[in-house]
Amino acid sequence: MLTIQNEAQLTRRSEDAVREDRKVRAAVQAWERGQLAALEVDGRHAEITYGSQEWLQLPLDDPRRAAALIRAAAAWREHCAELPERVICEAKADVELGQGVRDEIAAEVYAQLAAEQAADWGLIAGWAKSLAKVPGVEEGDRARRFAPAREPAASVAWPPVAIPGQPGWHRHMVNGQQVDRADVQGAAA
Repeated sequence: MLTIQNEAQLTRRSEDAVREDRKVRAAVQAWERGQLAALEVDGRHAEITYGSQEWLQLPLDDPRRAAALIRAAAAWREHCAELPERVICEAKADVELGQGVRDEIAAEVYAQLAAEQAADWGLIAGWAKSLAKVPGVEEGDRARRFAPAREPAASVAWPPVAIPGQPGWHRHMVNGQQVDRADVQGAAA
């Protein structure tokens, strides 16, 4: 059972009002017990349920009819009296269930993120390793500075290639051989 303070907070009523309700409930319970004891007919009233077919068939003045009605009213009163505590228990259970589900989902999401991040870090590490193979500025300058000049080469079915440093001269492919010739009036011979 809830404490008076908890019930007052939950129902937004004063503690004095909660105490008064509990006194009234105790008095009602005592009255119910007294009425049921007075209406008892050989213990038979415990067998009849209010609103059942058997209850409807009882004569109107049968004490079992009144006893079933009092028991039903008492059960409803108890149900309503226990409602705040039940709501708290159900809410706690729902919160615990929700936290468990949240934790499961979080673990799944974090595992997925960790796998994605591991893959991403693998790509980044591969990229970083490939960058190590790229020559730096100084290495590039050195390679360009000391790289030997390629010798121009003519190809079959291509026009002749100009020879650097020799204006008017072109390299031709003649019978599988590289042949240098001077242009005759701007046309290849």
